Amino acid sequence: MLKAQADILKGWERLRNQQDLVTSLRASGQNSAQAERLLELFKRTLVEWERHRALIEQRIAYLHHAG
Repeated sequence: MLKAQADILKGWERLRNQQDLVTSLRASGQNSAQAERLLELFKRTLVEWERHRALIEQRIAYLHHAG
């Protein structure tokens, strides 16, 4: 579970980097549409990773108490 948590934290860091890129693109008047779509995809992916991790943790807790 520690690896999963570390991967998720790295994912949030990459998301922040992408947000900075989108901000820079907008500020310089460049087209940021693709960067914004990628940013949204990153967000959705991270939410799913967190949801999946929570399900795994619940399953482990269940098996621990059942066994």
